[in-house]
Amino acid sequence: MKDRMITSPTAKEMLSAILPIYHHDAYMLHIFEANGKELDDLWKTAKSVREQVYPQFASWSLSYWEQRLGLSNGKGLSIEERRKRIIVFLNTYFPVNKERVEMVASAAAGVKVTIEENIDDYVFRINLDKTAENVDFPKLIHEVNKIKPAHLGYRITQHLSGKMHLASAMLFGEEVTVYPWRNTELETKGYARFGTASRSLETISIYPTSNWQ
Repeated sequence: MKDRMITSPTAKEMLSAILPIYHHDAYMLHIFEANGKELDDLWKTAKSVREQVYPQFASWSLSYWEQRLGLSNGKGLSIEERRKRIIVFLNTYFPVNKERVEMVASAAAGVKVTIEENIDDYVFRINLDKTAENVDFPKLIHEVNKIKPAHLGYRITQHLSGKMHLASAMLFGEEVTVYPWRNTELETKGYARFGTASRSLETISIYPTSNWQ
């Protein structure tokens, strides 16, 4: 009976702390289940409140974060997009160094990012985690352009490993355009000789008479 009636995790913990005399008492089991569910909800709320302090875990408190930071209401955006926007905003107003750019770029791209400095004169490289998928490149570029020093350029690199099949086709051709000289007035001089021939034939048929000897 106990296993069938008790579904609350907290109720199960309470029953495990007392003598098993109530395990077959339907009335007491209903009381334990009701109290257990109330405590389950209370613990869930307490845990949720603790998570709302951190924007990367926030859910129902996102509207409070947006209001506190002066951001527009994120209605229409997903929870992940709203979290990312808040984290990027919080990371903007700190001294800009390698670690700060890594934090902002990672939050904007939604993946782990590392920075490699001085790969060329006034150029740094943003290395994306090789396992990263669905990287938000427009958001990444937008946020990096906002935070980086104006005199620095950057490149974005991601090293991937795996099998790759490549195929190509090539078509070669040559086009030759000839522009001929053209004269609109032509005049020709010379002699023309025309030859003719005439031939006349006459046929005479002789039929012998009947008294021919």
